[in-house]
Amino acid sequence: MAESTLSLTYTALERSIGRLLGLNRDSSEWAANEVEDVADVIAEGFRRFLRPPPLPREMIVHRWSFLRCPAEIVLWADTSGTNSGAPVYTALAGTSVVTAAAATFHPSMVGADLDYTVSEGSFTITAYTSPTVVTVSGDASGENGTAFTMTADGNYRLSDDFDGVVGVFTLQDEDSYVEIRPGAEHRIRVARQSYGGTGTPTMLAVRALASDQETPQRWELMAYPISASDKTADYVYEIRPDSLTSTKAYHLGGMSYSEAVLECCLWAAEDTLEDKTGIHAERAQLALVSAVMRDRQAAAPMLLGRNTIPGVVAGRHVTNVYLDGVQIMGD
Repeated sequence: MAESTLSLTYTALERSIGRLLGLNRDSSEWAANEVEDVADVIAEGFRRFLRPPPLPREMIVHRWSFLRCPAEIVLWADTSGTNSGAPVYTALAGTSVVTAAAATFHPSMVGADLDYTVSEGSFTITAYTSPTVVTVSGDASGENGTAFTMTADGNYRLSDDFDGVVGVFTLQDEDSYVEIRPGAEHRIRVARQSYGGTGTPTMLAVRALASDQETPQRWELMAYPISASDKTADYVYEIRPDSLTSTKAYHLGGMSYSEAVLECCLWAAEDTLEDKTGIHAERAQLALVSAVMRDRQAAAPMLLGRNTIPGVVAGRHVTNVYLDGVQIMGD
């Protein structure tokens, strides 16, 4: 199905901000600095929409339901494989592309070491491309058709757009699912000191990785004990979206939130380019309140649970009662 024609696109945002700033309606006729200014404003406005301030009389910021996406991560065990030919080294980047003879790799292997058994060379995986292709640091071009191993340490790289876990993990264990609530990483560190073996993970924790700020900071998932075989954990996480561009033209949330996105961008334009607090600051706050309330209604469960009344005979049911569209009493 096609997207609603009422949904706001990047081009429409450019046009609206251009009108506010007195620019030509055709962005192709803008000067280079004007294009950059408008792009910066749209990025700032989108950030304000994604991380809105608390509503009046509230202390907690709202977290948009449409930023919560399902995902899975492979908790891989010790792995071995063989190169298919020689890795391709790029001197400028200082990295090599390794192709395995069979499906071997997982996205959660980024940051792990790929060790060659003959040469005893070791290379760190810096990027995942496919189950047979990864990028490693350094010149691995000499490892032509050679065997390698990867030793699991119980730490698994989370996706680059990871911004926090929502709820619990469910671990696929044979024919069933085991629920694991994320805990504190120090508990896993303590547990590993007493037992460093493998098994089925029973504890999971998320922690941030150190960053030199030359590259973006990333997060990893710690597991205890280290998985004895490849296990898949399903979870929901909050994503960190990219900026809107001419190619990534649609904001998250869809048409229902377009007005709030537009007003946040016009608010940012007033703040950053005109250095004033204008009418769009107030309009943005009103649009955000409306958008937050709509999101809460859309994400709320229809049934919170059964509210029984003392003295009612078992098997008899009370009348359904609703509060703000949520059933709070009845069946």
